[in-house]
Amino acid sequence: MKKVIIGLLVLISSGYSWGQERPSAWEIEADPIAYLLNGYSIHGIYQIKRIRLDAGVYGIQVPEGFQSNKGYKLRNEGFGLKAQYLFNGINGFYAGVDAGYGKLRANLQETNEQASGTSISTGVNVGYKLFLQKDKQGNPNGFYLNPWMGLSYNFYPNEVKFANRNYKNDHLGFFPTVHVGYRF
Repeated sequence: MKKVIIGLLVLISSGYSWGQERPSAWEIEADPIAYLLNGYSIHGIYQIKRIRLDAGVYGIQVPEGFQSNKGYKLRNEGFGLKAQYLFNGINGFYAGVDAGYGKLRANLQETNEQASGTSISTGVNVGYKLFLQKDKQGNPNGFYLNPWMGLSYNFYPNEVKFANRNYKNDHLGFFPTVHVGYRF
C-alpha cells in the first residue's frame, strides 16, 4: 500500500514540473445547474498533454419541461467517463467521446406509482475551457469556466414500465451545460 501511495504522489507532483512542453495536471469540476435542480455533480479530471480523462458522478431532478413524457417526476443519477482532445493544449476548444451508466427513477404523478430503469449511453461532446487565472509563469491555472454540450445515444431502456402506462425513454439525448472547475 505504501508503494501505491508513494507512486501516486510522485505522479501528481511530476505534473507540476513538466511545464508547458508537457502540460499535465489534475482538475476538479462541478455543474452548478445540477445543484439548482436538487442534484449533485462532481468530476475528477487528469490531463496529460492535450488529452483530458474525466470520471464523474451526477444526479438531477429533471424539470417536466425537459421531458418528452408529461405527468412524471424524474430523478436521473449515474456516472460517466470522458476522453477529450484539447486543440490548444490547456484552454480553448476541445472535443471528445463519452460513455455513461445511469439510473432513471420515474414517479407517475396521477397515481404516485414509482418505477425505475437503467441506461447505458455513449456520445460525443464539444466545449471551451476559459481560465480566469494564470500561474506565476503566465500559464492558465486555477479557476475556469467550461461551457460544453453533448449528444448521446441511450441503449437501454426503451421504457420504464408502469401498471397502466409506460415512460418512454428517448434514445437520443442532448445536454448543454456550464461546469466550474479548478486546475491544480
